[in-house]
Amino acid sequence: MTDGLPAATGETPRDKRLARWAAIAGIAAIPLALAVILFGDGWLNPDPPPPGASPTVHVQISHAPDPKPTPTLEPTPTPTPTPEQVVETVEPTPAPDHGDLPKRFAGTWAGLLDETGGCSRCPYPVRLELDGGYMGETVGRIDYTTFRCSGDLTLVEASRTRLTVTETITERGGNCTSTGTLFLTYRADGKIGYRWGRTSDTATGTLSRSAR
Repeated sequence: MTDGLPAATGETPRDKRLARWAAIAGIAAIPLALAVILFGDGWLNPDPPPPGASPTVHVQISHAPDPKPTPTLEPTPTPTPTPEQVVETVEPTPAPDHGDLPKRFAGTWAGLLDETGGCSRCPYPVRLELDGGYMGETVGRIDYTTFRCSGDLTLVEASRTRLTVTETITERGGNCTSTGTLFLTYRADGKIGYRWGRTSDTATGTLSRSAR
């Protein structure tokens, strides 16, 4: 050992200076830490809230995405019917009013007639058209084509199965009696028994429905 010289420690003067500055910085940080503990972060906040004010809470609101809009349904157009699909409304035709003439007698009838006294043209055709009407009225026409005679039929009596009409010849082309009485009987087979009647001279026959 040499008197008057410092002992050898291995530290350089530079190391000693750094250690000294670290000690000084540690001592200076102690007051700052104490201030934070005592006064809180308000000491560091330059604009503290006023006394009695509630602390401001920042809430982040998450916006949900807008729901998808409901689609608008367009009305389905009504299809236009084709001519084949159009059904025409037809009002029913009212039944004809036959008056006192029974309905079963109405229509056109035709047949052949024979005369009791005989005739050169027997049997000859006859044609009746019965339309309807009331007692004492003209209810139809009669036509003897062979003799070119025709006339009106006036209703005298009527029941469900029998008619009595007066024949009046209005058009005469041959030898036809001007007036006479016809007796018409509705038969079970749907035909009409015809009799033109005077006791001494009658004509009879059977008539069936015919087209006009």
